[in-house]
Amino acid sequence: MKVLSIAAIFFFPAVLAAQTPTVAPVTPAAPESAPAKPPALSAIRPLAPMGTAPRRPLTDDERLRLTWAASNRNKARANVDGTIITFVDVRKGLSSAIPGIQSETKGNEQAFEQRLNATEVQIVQRMSDQKLMLREFSERGGALPSAYVNARVEEKIQLLYSGDRTAYLNVLKQQGLTPMEDKRNIEEEIILNILRNEVLKPSNEVGPKKILEFYKENMDKVFKRTEQVRFRQIRLTPGATESNADIQTQVRYIQSELARGIAFAQLVKLTINKDSQRTEDGGGNVWVEASNLNEKVVATLKALPDEGISAPLDFTQPNGRTEIYFLQRVGYRPAGAMPLEEVQDLIIREIAEREQNKAFEEWVSRLRKKYFVRYY
Repeated sequence: MKVLSIAAIFFFPAVLAAQTPTVAPVTPAAPESAPAKPPALSAIRPLAPMGTAPRRPLTDDERLRLTWAASNRNKARANVDGTIITFVDVRKGLSSAIPGIQSETKGNEQAFEQRLNATEVQIVQRMSDQKLMLREFSERGGALPSAYVNARVEEKIQLLYSGDRTAYLNVLKQQGLTPMEDKRNIEEEIILNILRNEVLKPSNEVGPKKILEFYKENMDKVFKRTEQVRFRQIRLTPGATESNADIQTQVRYIQSELARGIAFAQLVKLTINKDSQRTEDGGGNVWVEASNLNEKVVATLKALPDEGISAPLDFTQPNGRTEIYFLQRVGYRPAGAMPLEEVQDLIIREIAEREQNKAFEEWVSRLRKKYFVRYY
């Protein structure tokens, strides 16, 4: 008989809901060398979109498949040192991922099945690793005071439901959980966080050699940027009651004020009504991609020093409507690798995170070898 993937179960909720599943007892198999990753089950072609009934009568083969799915959906998917992960457990974890997978695959059924099966494998592996971590905590004699866990449950009710216990219980019912199951989930999450924090202790200080090596390896890929500028601007164009001659008068006024030493940013505030799309400082606090600007503007800004002010730039419209700009350069970044001093903090965080992830994966790998794990 063809083996079904858990992906198949998702496409027949209406049918499955009408049948009572048979939960088969699982006897842990004899220890054997566990695979590095849980194997994916074979996918079948979906008969109808998720959440809808089939639009045609089922064939005998399709009915047989559904019967198998209904009777076997709660069988073991993995055995983690005697703790069983069932198909239903995996289904709960997979439910939240389905909308995203559907969006990514854009109606391509084959791509959907492949992504669904790959996600299933990842979920089984994550759940298996979590069970191993909980097993290790228990093996070391760890335990959480019941009062502490109860306090965390109460905290959840206060934060998420404003203290409304009825609303909390209603949500649990919708999720198919009992209060005891939710309490156990909270307890397990606390334990997992304790173990993660224990393994992911802050790494030793990242030395200059590591920083420089990382920078050289990634400067042309990660730390590369395009040409950018920061500048303030004054835009003058006729309003509803103004003429082109009025704009020329304003241009002469701004030139005279600049000659008197009045700050450009101060003049921006006097003309802010002329350009409602700019901020009060004329836009000088934002780095802008040079490729998004007019070539004449870019050339003018590149020729200026920082804080330098341009002569009036005439961008009069073809219909004869005057449009004049004054520009002040605030900063300029050429295209190319970002300087090391600008990205050093980012590099330190990246190296530390990589080392922590490596330490965590090595620890989990040891747990996989220490305890019995089998995937079905």
